[in-house]
Amino acid sequence: MRINKFDTIYFGLIFTGLIAVYYKFFSFPMLSDCWEMFYSFHHLDLFPGPIKWLHVLNLDAFEKIRYQPLSHMIYFWIHHLAGANYVWFNLINFIFYFLNIILLYRLFLLISVDRIIAAVSCSLFAFMFSHCGILIWAQHIYVLLGFGLFLSGFILYIKYLESKKIPVFILTSICFLFGMWCYEPFFFWPLGIIILRIALSREEQPYKIYDWVLLILLYFLYFFFFLFTRMLGTYTSTSYGLSSFLKPDFIIISAISSLFNIIYNGFLINAIPLLAFPLEVTENIYMRGPLLSYVQGKNNILVAALIVVIPMVIFFKSFLRMIISRGRDFWVITFLAFLIITELYIISFCRLITNPFGYIFTEFRYQYAQNAFLILIFSIIIGNFCKLKKKLRKNLLFALILIASLNILCVNRVIEIGNSDLADFKQLVLNIKNGINNGNITENRKLYIDRKIFDYLPSLCWNIEMGDQFIKNGSLEWMFSRKEASLFTHDIEDAVWIISKNDFNLIKNNSVENIKRPVIAAGKDEQYLNLGYVFNNKGDYKKAEEMFTKALAINPRSFKAYMNLGHLYNWQGRIYESEKAFQLAIKLKPHDDGAYRGLGVCYTKQEKWVEAENMLKMALKLNPKSSDIYNSLGHLYRAQGRLEECEVMFHKALKIEPKNNEAIRALKECRIEDTQK
Repeated sequence: MRINKFDTIYFGLIFTGLIAVYYKFFSFPMLSDCWEMFYSFHHLDLFPGPIKWLHVLNLDAFEKIRYQPLSHMIYFWIHHLAGANYVWFNLINFIFYFLNIILLYRLFLLISVDRIIAAVSCSLFAFMFSHCGILIWAQHIYVLLGFGLFLSGFILYIKYLESKKIPVFILTSICFLFGMWCYEPFFFWPLGIIILRIALSREEQPYKIYDWVLLILLYFLYFFFFLFTRMLGTYTSTSYGLSSFLKPDFIIISAISSLFNIIYNGFLINAIPLLAFPLEVTENIYMRGPLLSYVQGKNNILVAALIVVIPMVIFFKSFLRMIISRGRDFWVITFLAFLIITELYIISFCRLITNPFGYIFTEFRYQYAQNAFLILIFSIIIGNFCKLKKKLRKNLLFALILIASLNILCVNRVIEIGNSDLADFKQLVLNIKNGINNGNITENRKLYIDRKIFDYLPSLCWNIEMGDQFIKNGSLEWMFSRKEASLFTHDIEDAVWIISKNDFNLIKNNSVENIKRPVIAAGKDEQYLNLGYVFNNKGDYKKAEEMFTKALAINPRSFKAYMNLGHLYNWQGRIYESEKAFQLAIKLKPHDDGAYRGLGVCYTKQEKWVEAENMLKMALKLNPKSSDIYNSLGHLYRAQGRLEECEVMFHKALKIEPKNNEAIRALKECRIEDTQK
């Protein structure tokens, strides 16, 4: 299908519009996970085996389990060629984003969407707020590339259905395979050709066998290469074992999460993006808003399920009859829905292991593929609807213009936050580059960067959690080339240059600086809390305490910090400090059962029986379905020799949670003690 004059003008306008809206992002430096990634690129020699660069296929310092071998390889070569010139990362990211709009438009036309409707829909997609982060931050190039490869694959497959040319079929296979290697949530997408054939094939053909050959060969190569990458020995163990994935409740929760994301972000936020505000700015920018905060509250899963059911019923009641009457459209929409749901389901399921429920609702990048296919479904429905109700075309167009304007307004707000928060950081990096280019920073006149410099920069400028865990030494030097990185030192005694904490210029190491710039704490308390959880799970209680204390210094009303310190002190036997922490937590949230339970456990260890029982009963009143509270009451009664009451409590715990190991073990011990009386 050739690009006609309309298409040329249209793509020119889209390109110009994207530049006009997003031009400021070209100067944005890399964020978040990229620092750990750049550090790994500089330390490939630490990995086993003779061919070090192969380990780039496995890089995943956090989970040590992901399989998207092309994702880091893209960055490895860009970094190798461009070094700290992060404009190249942003430019490549922008090019892939724009090319995907072209591919999406071609796909629209191939499934017989009206050219005008396709153009309007793709224009709306191009400027959507809910996935703008995937363009603003260039650390997700692999998602854009993988998505583009699959769009190309589906377009080629449609061409194959028309032409029956085997070379086109082979190209389809290659696009699918490389798309899967870019981003593992696209794992099930090749199966979509089975539905696509039903939707678009005009007659029964013997070529169906080729589809199955393609799929079998595709997944064989995918798994074969998976085994190859695991044999490299990049990591000796993973952060999560198989048992982390074998949780039946995750199956249901992931389904609810996926469908809720479609309703909430796919429809509500895309139509009224202002509902995602105020945004949360920490090491990244996240969507929030009052409704999402409510859903992520105590009864989150139930609320999300209820929100999912009502719109689904309305949708099927309104459109199913019309769509079924047009069989082709029904199967195309089924194909698109399959792509949306399978991608979101994989993301939801895996993120439940590493993040709390609702995390995917806050992330811009998880909305990108969903938005593309929801727009296509919407176009098909509107196309049919407009044929029946031509008078509504103007009203629909007005509504879409209003929605697009709101989305662009919200995109600009995100860009403003990035531009403002990264201004000093960009100047800092520019000063370092100028120092290198001007010959001030050399092998004999090295630069030392104190990590405390990030205390004076907004939270977007440095990922505290990733940095402290995975970057053993140094900081900004790893974004530079290997040659330029040698101009930095990690020992201040060897440095001629340091960075001023006032204006972020280079100053001599022997300079005495009167720091007037205030420390910037906003958005950093959650990062310290997350880092505290990590150290706590590793058994490094000293570092965990340090992180929780830092979080409290930033936010003295942090309930989570007091709760975690309370548990930490309790495990260490520092009962009086634990008691104080839980008391302060209760003052902040007097209706939280966890704080009362924690205080009750402290009183139990101090043999303050009455106070302990009062606190635990208060906790039980607030949360009568907690097996943990019944366990704590059981331990309290056992310590007092009240064995009958003790057994009752553990029985109640097991009634709520039949496989509660603590209750099972304690109940056996309690019975043994009872028989020995």
